[in-house]
Amino acid sequence: MIARGPRPNAGTRAQYQKSLIAMVEEMRDSVLWWLGARYRAREDEIVAEDASPSRELDKELRDLIKQWGRNFGGLAEARARWLARRVNANATNQLRASMQNVGLTVMFRNSRRTNNILQAVVTGNISLIKSIPAQFLAQAHSITMQSVLAGRDMGFISKEIHELFGKSKRRAIVIARDQTNKATEAISRARAADIGITHGIWMHRSGSKVPRETHQAMDGKRFKLSEGLYDPEEGRNVLPAELINCHCSYDYDLSTIGAAEDVAMDSRHGVLSYIFPAATIKRWLCKIA
Repeated sequence: MIARGPRPNAGTRAQYQKSLIAMVEEMRDSVLWWLGARYRAREDEIVAEDASPSRELDKELRDLIKQWGRNFGGLAEARARWLARRVNANATNQLRASMQNVGLTVMFRNSRRTNNILQAVVTGNISLIKSIPAQFLAQAHSITMQSVLAGRDMGFISKEIHELFGKSKRRAIVIARDQTNKATEAISRARAADIGITHGIWMHRSGSKVPRETHQAMDGKRFKLSEGLYDPEEGRNVLPAELINCHCSYDYDLSTIGAAEDVAMDSRHGVLSYIFPAATIKRWLCKIA
């Protein structure tokens, strides 16, 4: 039997994206407010190419960068843990519903495999979220110091900072979409492994005007969820949604459930149970009058 595979939740992605953009907006406004106060107070000296405001601004801006680094550290962990919880709930519920659609009832329990994936999702997203202010603030610092050296006014800096914000915003959007996809696929594979599903059927889904031809060729092919399929462009095996901007997914091949090494089977009262360490699947063999 084939069961519908995981699909990233659009609501989760949208909320994650919104929260990341809000963080970047707050940082942009903070930097512009700070520069508006500090830079304009020294603008006459800067235009006159006095060296002292350059040293003072450099020190103060570096202090601001450290402060935002600390701010994003705490916010990044909170956002990353939120994403992991939401994706775990969505992926688990989707798999449960897919199994229900083919007549199987699943009751999941905690598993080390899934917990390890969740921790990896949190750690990976913390690192990616922290990279946003690191890039933004480093470039904002460069823009400011170059403007001091060139004797430019605050209006020029403000324009450059807004353009820089646009780049950071686009990065936040890519991170939100890509990480929601990757987390959904990873957690779904872990949950599938918990109930003995070892294979999937590749489903090509193009996310751009120029789809990956190698992934188009993979459409409909059966593959091991632990290995993926060979991608000639990458020179290695890849999994659905693993590559940046890959929107591919898969459906579950249920043929391996009963053959799993760690499954115990029980048949009583018209119910066939597949009992795994982290889950139980029930299949009603006859209707109860």
